[in-house]
Amino acid sequence: MLVAAITLALAPVQTATETIHVQHVRPSVLVKLLHSFYFKPDGTGWPVSNVDDEHGTFTLAGAPDLVRDVKSLISQFDVQRRTVALTLTVDSKIDFLHYQVTSKMPQLEKWSTSEEETKSNFVFTPRVNDDDTVTILCSYQHNQVVCKNLVFRTKAHQPFDLAKAMAQSMPNEKLPQITVEAHPEDQ
Repeated sequence: MLVAAITLALAPVQTATETIHVQHVRPSVLVKLLHSFYFKPDGTGWPVSNVDDEHGTFTLAGAPDLVRDVKSLISQFDVQRRTVALTLTVDSKIDFLHYQVTSKMPQLEKWSTSEEETKSNFVFTPRVNDDDTVTILCSYQHNQVVCKNLVFRTKAHQPFDLAKAMAQSMPNEKLPQITVEAHPEDQ
């Protein structure tokens, strides 16, 4: 029994080494995210090295099970970001102003716009959901009064009444009519 234990202790530890090519995410950003899953306080367990953003690669080296687990995790994050078309419509009868702005952007990118006459500033961050609805984080400021962030979900081609949602936290403000419409670009 002692001989078996010594033999196992002296046996070489199996390691797997693999160069990973990512297509949709900057390798250093992906590695930073993965680091939070696998870094241990004693510094062990981190299987990534040789991060090369220019060539879209990094190297995994470690126990075969760990390399397999990290590769599986990579496949969940290295996905093509869908494009979102976001349309903001502002109609202010008080200011005799009507405008509509449409922007196309990759999901999870921030888009901001401001309008001097209505004193409105918006920052939108859209995310396409699996059912093709779009969840939007909206930061809004009106007359230099910061409205808390709003998160809402909208169906394709169905405007969301943003002014109505904002009025709940700004009851004394005369807000223009504001709607937001968003949809995945492939729809």
